[in-house]
Amino acid sequence: MPEASGSLEVGCHLLAKEVARAFREAAGEPLPHRLEGYVLRAAAEGRPVGYRGRELDLSRAYREAAAEVAAAVSKQVLSAWADWAKFITLTLLAGGGALALGAELARSFPGARVVDDPAFANALGFLRMASR
Repeated sequence: MPEASGSLEVGCHLLAKEVARAFREAAGEPLPHRLEGYVLRAAAEGRPVGYRGRELDLSRAYREAAAEVAAAVSKQVLSAWADWAKFITLTLLAGGGALALGAELARSFPGARVVDDPAFANALGFLRMASR
């Protein structure tokens, strides 16, 4: 549904912002923007990151933020769907946000599953639409 699109992108931005905040709190200085992806992946995988001779474990901050973001995204999408949500039997989660929040989101939506190659699924869908 077009009115619900974009919510995962916003959610991923908020997730990255929260992990950056946790990094700043643990390291005492801001997370360099170009290392954001590296730190997010490590936190998502439950791996600490080495920083100035210390190990920083940001996985708890990631998990807590992912749960909060997924709840907010779910609420937004289900609100947009309104009564239609009761008639939906399959929810396909696509986009880069589905990689980060797919497991949490799947608990909130009927028949939810993450599509194959979710990071490129939107691009492939737009290509198919443009080819018609």
